[in-house]
Amino acid sequence: MHKEGFNTRILQKKLQGEAAQHQQKLSSVIFGLFNEPDFYSVFYPIFKRPPDYTEIYLIPDYCLIRKRDSAYKIEFGEVEVSDKPRGYTEEKQAKYEQVAKDGNTYHKWWAYHAGQLGLPMCSIDNFCFSVAWRIL
Repeated sequence: MHKEGFNTRILQKKLQGEAAQHQQKLSSVIFGLFNEPDFYSVFYPIFKRPPDYTEIYLIPDYCLIRKRDSAYKIEFGEVEVSDKPRGYTEEKQAKYEQVAKDGNTYHKWWAYHAGQLGLPMCSIDNFCFSVAWRIL
C-alpha cells in the first residue's frame, strides 16, 4: 500500500475483532474505504479509562481520517453484526461520548496521531469526531 501512495506509518499488523468472521467483515469495510476520494489513512486506536488510563475502555474497529485539500475529518467506525445484545450499541455510544469529553483525547491522543499522520493540529474548539455504525 505504501508503494501506491497510502500513508501506512501507523497501520497495525493485526486487525481487532472477536472472531474471524468479524475480521473478514471489517477487512471488507476497510478495503472499501480505500476507494473513497477523501480517504487519507486508517488506524486502530485503543482508549483507556480516565483518570489513571490503565484499563482499556474502548476499542473502535477503526479510525478513518478523511482529507480534502487542507481540511480533515476524524471518523471512528464500528462494524457489527445485527444480532448484538440489546443495549450494546447504546453502551458503546456512551463510551464514545465519554471519550469526546476527555480533554486528553485532544491534548494527548490527537496530538500524537496528528503528528504521526503529518496533519496540522486544529484548535481545541474545532476538534471533533464522528462515529459510523455499519451493521452487517
